[in-house]
Amino acid sequence: MAKQSPSYHFAPGDTVSAAGKHSQPYPWEQRKPKNYLRESRILGSTGVDAKKLTVKLWGKGVVEKKESISGSSNTRYYIRHAGQLMYGKLDFLHAAFGIVPKELDKYESTADSPAFDIIDGNPKFLLESFLRKEFYLRNGQRANGSRKAKRIHEKDFLEMPILVPYKSEQTKIGNLINSLDKTITLHEEQHRQLERLKKALLQKMFADETGYPALRFKGFTAKWEQRKLGDITRRYDNLRVPVTASKRKHGDIPYYGANGIQDFVSGYTHDGEFILVAEDGARDPKNYPVNYVNGKIWVNNHAHVLQGIQGLANNLFLLNGIKKINIVAYLVGGSRAKLNAETLMQLSIKLPSIHEQEKIGQLFQSLDKTITLHDKKIQYLKQLKRGLLQKMFV
Repeated sequence: MAKQSPSYHFAPGDTVSAAGKHSQPYPWEQRKPKNYLRESRILGSTGVDAKKLTVKLWGKGVVEKKESISGSSNTRYYIRHAGQLMYGKLDFLHAAFGIVPKELDKYESTADSPAFDIIDGNPKFLLESFLRKEFYLRNGQRANGSRKAKRIHEKDFLEMPILVPYKSEQTKIGNLINSLDKTITLHEEQHRQLERLKKALLQKMFADETGYPALRFKGFTAKWEQRKLGDITRRYDNLRVPVTASKRKHGDIPYYGANGIQDFVSGYTHDGEFILVAEDGARDPKNYPVNYVNGKIWVNNHAHVLQGIQGLANNLFLLNGIKKINIVAYLVGGSRAKLNAETLMQLSIKLPSIHEQEKIGQLFQSLDKTITLHDKKIQYLKQLKRGLLQKMFV
């Protein structure tokens, strides 16, 4: 049997430690999934009545399959239980593996998504083993079939070789990865909650057609006034300088285009607090690119540069006020739709007093900073997990 050691190694009683630190390492051995899994084929409902499950691609887990049309009454479904491992026969090459979560216990899937009871080994460790490219790509390509998404039958899957350590080490690795996954999920949920809160506040704290918002800070009661951007902002498009990638000098100044930062360069075109609004080339016109910047920046000719007139318009307030405008309706041109400067400056926005603008702007800036912190934490944790998986698996 093949025996190998990972870059990081667990010995009994250890925390994470580098391989080679022990006088008696415990090499991983080649086994087969059939040593750890047993197929479950408990008949369930027909396709009409089944509460369906599906396995998402790229390791995104087992989820409820929501269909607009119920399955055929001739389709046979099988009951799946929480903790079972599932994979998609036709999506094997796309890492369609997952474990049935508790909330989907006793849901069902067809035989195209087989399920297995875990009779030995650590569930999280086994799942991560199957999600490694070294497993699903190498073994999937060797399977029979002419389709790009080859059908991998249970009997073939159960015979595919995997490298595993002793169960105690499996458990430690599985627990560590499970802890990271829970922390990532927690931050992702907090991120979603903050996004929902921001969306709700944007709806309630900006005035509707009556000129009054549904929610506002204490002490503010006056009706908001409708003003054109040209009356409350100045435009600094004349300072923009486009530079091709080959001619840019690398530095630490952000280089902005229509959709945000494109590069970091030496030198700058603008210095101060501005709002950048895409002129043309927006990747997602329905979520039109509007960015707040503060400091030295370099802007090319694909983003308009606005600045609120002091005492009339607060830039942080303008950031969210402009985002609420349906800019798509004002674009012209074909595939590369354009927001002309003259059109931009004629757009209308409802404004409260400058003091109320400042409070609203500061609130949303605080929310944006917190959302960004959670996003950075999520990316860091995912990168940490990727690094550990590379080091801790053979």
